[in-house]
Amino acid sequence: MLCASADSAEVSVLRLADVEVRRAERGDLEALLRLVLATYAHYYHPRRRLPDHRATRERLGRYLNVSPGFEAFLALDGEGDPLGYALYARAFWTSECDLALLLKEIFVFEQFRNLGIGGLLMRRVAEEAESSKCCRLIWMVDRGNADAMRFYRRFEEVRDQRKVVMSVVREDIGLVAKRAAPLSRLAAVPFRVVGKS
Repeated sequence: MLCASADSAEVSVLRLADVEVRRAERGDLEALLRLVLATYAHYYHPRRRLPDHRATRERLGRYLNVSPGFEAFLALDGEGDPLGYALYARAFWTSECDLALLLKEIFVFEQFRNLGIGGLLMRRVAEEAESSKCCRLIWMVDRGNADAMRFYRRFEEVRDQRKVVMSVVREDIGLVAKRAAPLSRLAAVPFRVVGKS
């Protein structure tokens, strides 16, 4: 692993050739947990309460490599220590009536960024989408994440779908259900079938 000794100028250098990118398995839960917790720390507002570590580990174990669930690639140094990961899942894409691969997260520990590790992870995800014959590779980028925007813009093939990503946290899902139009109101709205007189 890339590290510097506090009492000497000795630094071990991580070479990209020494980085292994492989599929995450059940035995990798601790590495995944470290990466997920670092992702939380990177994105969460400091005053927001972070998710419980034990519950997070349990959920990772419950959903890793199952359907429905998620899959992951891990980037590891020569000693097997985690450097970063890519989390993804398959989703049905209506316009092609086929499965797409949804990349949820690429995350690399801060001290290992700009070394090409994110590119290695992205390549593996793209290879997975291609080998499993997915109709699309999809991902989301936070508007304010300039580094991620720069990373993804290098792919000329990327098309901005002009879609707005919306989400609701677990605690508010019930509110959406309550505010949705009840069927009794919809039934009272007159409508005309297009193409029929």
